[in-house]
Parts: sequence; C-alpha cells; structure tokens
Amino acid sequence: MDRFRGLRNKANIALFKASRSAESTQRVIDFFDSILKEDMENEESAEEISFGPLPAHFSGANQQSTCNVLNPRKIISKGAPPTNKRLRRLRENFQRGSQRR
Repeated sequence: MDRFRGLRNKANIALFKASRSAESTQRVIDFFDSILKEDMENEESAEEISFGPLPAHFSGANQQSTCNVLNPRKIISKGAPPTNKRLRRLRENFQRGSQRR
C-alpha cells in the first residue's frame, strides 16, 4: 500500500503537468496503456488482486446506484426560541438603569 500511495502522490503532480499539452497527455496515456497491456499478458501467472470497497474519491464510487435511493426524512425543527422572554430581561435592566439616574 505504501508503494501505491507513493506512486499516486507522484502521479498527481506528473499528470497535472502532462495535462498542459496534448503531446505529453498522449505520451502519458500511451504509457498507461502499455502498463495495462503488460498486466493482461501476465495475468495468468499473477495472483488476483482485490482492492476492497472503493473510497469516495475513486472514480468507481461515482457510478450510478442500481437500487432506488429513498428521500431522506425531513427534519422538523422546533423553531426559534420565543424572543419575548429574552427581551423582557433586557427591557427590565434598561428600565432599572434609567430609573436609578
């Protein structure tokens, strides 16, 4: 997994730089295709690799869901607290302060 993370970190920077021109983009695509072809040729001798569930930032996680997604439950708020209770103290303090003078 450490090798994968190291490759991913370097690939992010390299792919960003390669995306600036069409020529370098095509070179990178050809390079990836050659690696994938090698894997298909050597597939018989290699063990199967399973990656487990895909994290959300992987492209496979963005596929459409096959089951229906239900609407979420509506959260009914209790509403704002009544303002008259809070303002009553403020008014009383204001009136007491003006009476003292």
